[in-house]
Amino acid sequence: MKDPITLAVAGDEPALTAVLKEYALNVKVPALRCVTGADAAQAQIVIHGVRKESELPGPSVLNAGGERKVHLLVLSEGVAEPESPADELGLAGIFRKPVRLAALLDAGFSALRLSKLKSPRALSKHIRFDPFTRTLEDESRKTSQGLTPKEADLLLALLEAGEKGVAREEALTRLWGYHREADSHAVETAVWRLRRKLEALPGEGLGLESKEGVYYLKIGDPGSGIRDPGLEKKRIR
Repeated sequence: MKDPITLAVAGDEPALTAVLKEYALNVKVPALRCVTGADAAQAQIVIHGVRKESELPGPSVLNAGGERKVHLLVLSEGVAEPESPADELGLAGIFRKPVRLAALLDAGFSALRLSKLKSPRALSKHIRFDPFTRTLEDESRKTSQGLTPKEADLLLALLEAGEKGVAREEALTRLWGYHREADSHAVETAVWRLRRKLEALPGEGLGLESKEGVYYLKIGDPGSGIRDPGLEKKRIR
């Protein structure tokens, strides 16, 4: 990510703030600033330090002014995780102390990069993907189908990856903010749901393929203008 990034810590987290400020002073690429106080309103990535459950940020904080910010949650010991999944709450990731700085920043940078890619995309001759509204729009049938935030982020990542595909471990760290060794079925569940929605679009040749832990977007409509990533050779039945 080449553009300057401003990061803020919300909550009483002096140790985490100090570490992030020191990191920002030494990192060269990307240009990173860690701010507090009034400057935090301009931050693109906001890390919410939560010491007790009453400090959990609500929708009014996460969706303030309709701004498209990246929000990360860092929970202190003894604080229970929210009942709803992170993506449904508008969070790019939930972490628990002690937290690995690399994993925290990786999740924030990846979510911010994906948010900047959120412009409508043509998936086939008739299907358009709108990441902002998280919908698959069938222009020929005048219908639309909604995606969850993580399904939309996964589809964007697959579009960006093209022939390389997206490995499960990469998706865990980039989109969910989990450690690579985490035992989670979050990716598999999102892949299964997204595959069903794509394949439910009749006559479009859309879908998802997997091989050796790597997921690929299948685009089978030659009229889409998008190059088919050669998935006929990689298809798994």
